Amino acid sequence: MKTFHEIAALAHAGKKPTKKECFAIALKLANGNITLSVNEIATLYSFFFPTITQVKTPFDWATRAVDKKDKRLYLTAVYSDGSRLIGSNGHRLHLLNNTHLPQGFYDNAGNALNLETFGVYPVIDCIIEDGDWNPLNMDACKIVDNVSSREMSELYETPNKKMHYVKKYVDEAMSFGTLSRIIKIENTTSKLKITYIDGIAVIMGYQL
Repeated sequence: MKTFHEIAALAHAGKKPTKKECFAIALKLANGNITLSVNEIATLYSFFFPTITQVKTPFDWATRAVDKKDKRLYLTAVYSDGSRLIGSNGHRLHLLNNTHLPQGFYDNAGNALNLETFGVYPVIDCIIEDGDWNPLNMDACKIVDNVSSREMSELYETPNKKMHYVKKYVDEAMSFGTLSRIIKIENTTSKLKITYIDGIAVIMGYQL
């Protein structure tokens, strides 16, 4: 049996199915045939998945994770380390594996900013690599519409309770699926990670 992230990856690899295609699968279930192929499961998953926010370019996707109003200047712009492009607001991260931009900070239009003004960008590899990443367990996750800054600051790990993820963050992380193919979706006790061929999105969870 395929895992959830493999089915999700298959669903996002193709175009959105029509109502006619999904109705044919529904009739199959209604007639007592409860054995569906992996492709049929992926078709239903793709049809009922929320509409993904469109992004025009990989650079545009990276900027979606930035918080222009954050007091920490290095989180108000995207950052290139010379090989990767990173956008983050401290609670989510969008990373592009390859960039032609030299090391430094850039605004949403791609203009270089004063490196000295913004300071040193945080180390992000520990966020991506640390933790016991496992195939996505939907029973351990809950998507919510919004959360206050106070609640967001109270993030902590509790293995046996659901972690909450902001819907806007999940939608925008998934939007890169219109430009790059999903390889896998994973989570830990406190983070959700979506790995693409060309990038990675990480979302921090929290508990209410």
